Amino acid sequence: MAESTGNKRFRPRWPGPRGRWIGLTIVLGGLALAGGVALGAWSHICDQCPSIAQIYAFEPKEATRVYAADGSLLHEFAEERRTAIEYEQVPQHVVEAFVAVEDK
Repeated sequence: MAESTGNKRFRPRWPGPRGRWIGLTIVLGGLALAGGVALGAWSHICDQCPSIAQIYAFEPKEATRVYAADGSLLHEFAEERRTAIEYEQVPQHVVEAFVAVEDK
């Protein structure tokens, strides 16, 4: 007579409480490893960020302007051409353009 194979039950790879502990240890170890990598990446990124005091003390580079005796501008010397202005001095259409780009 041929044996019936339909009655065999599935046996777990790690049967019993020992298998559960092994599985739990693997899962928790993986989570601890992922958490350590994330914490290390966050620490590395934060080390490169400026402090709050440095952000408030920031002054952008501006051009040096040389004027004649009569007050007319002779020349501007600079690596970067910037002029610092207050937010209220920014034209409304520029503010709306930034909002429109951010909304896309």
